[in-house]
Amino acid sequence: MLVVAYSVLTAFCNALSAVLAAMGMRDSNPNAANLYMALSQVTVLSALLLWDLPPVSWTALAYFVVSGALANCVARLLNFRSMRVIGVANTSAVVGSSPLISTLLAIVFLGEPMLVTVVAGAALVVAGVYLISGSEGLGRVGGGVLVAPVLSATFYAASNVFRKLGLNVQPHSVLGAQSSTLSGLLLFAGYLLASGQTGDLAAPRRSLFYYVAAGLVGGVGWVAIMKAMNMGTVSVVGTIVFSYPLISLVLTWLLLRGQEKITARTVLGCITVVAGVVLVTLLQ
Repeated sequence: MLVVAYSVLTAFCNALSAVLAAMGMRDSNPNAANLYMALSQVTVLSALLLWDLPPVSWTALAYFVVSGALANCVARLLNFRSMRVIGVANTSAVVGSSPLISTLLAIVFLGEPMLVTVVAGAALVVAGVYLISGSEGLGRVGGGVLVAPVLSATFYAASNVFRKLGLNVQPHSVLGAQSSTLSGLLLFAGYLLASGQTGDLAAPRRSLFYYVAAGLVGGVGWVAIMKAMNMGTVSVVGTIVFSYPLISLVLTWLLLRGQEKITARTVLGCITVVAGVVLVTLLQ
């Protein structure tokens, strides 16, 4: 059950990190949030790695770097681009298909067994995320603008496959987490330089506090998902981890009262996510 425990810890860290970042962005912007969160993550993970630096497998390192680049830069940028075009709720609904895509990619490229309970559980999590997002308007969105969120979901899923490939070669959680976050940070910094957006990175002290806290929590999540992936399968871990919108909803309701409305649709989505997680954890 350690796989489940680490996966749930990752989901909790991802949710708490997102809520802390949202609190920081009240007086700042997403680019600043990404940069300072990544910097704090890399700092703490680098310190942990120096404490226990293993002989490095360059093959594993390459897999980790690709995983970090896909998740922390490419998928995230596509996610933000989609939010600007079709909104946060609609984007969340589409990107929420990531667990199902992860499961299919793991079956094809990693040879993981195609268990009916895992596929059904992933599908339930996807449906639950769609319901929680409140995306009633998704059906009115044109197909062309869905390219960005679909690609974002695909790159998030592909990053899990590369993460597992790296761990198969060298099962060192901190090395995987540090190299992944560092590659994402460097690529994101390059994107800011190339796009001329470096002038909009100022953040007040209050926002910096939340960003650093979000980054530290996210760093714990990175180590946790590496440990979970090392012991479990991509399909199971990816499905449990992506239940984090359910935890985000609870944390937002507790910490940001008045900013999240709980509806019957939301409750149904929560029940659906829980059912999906139960399927992939208890009924294999």
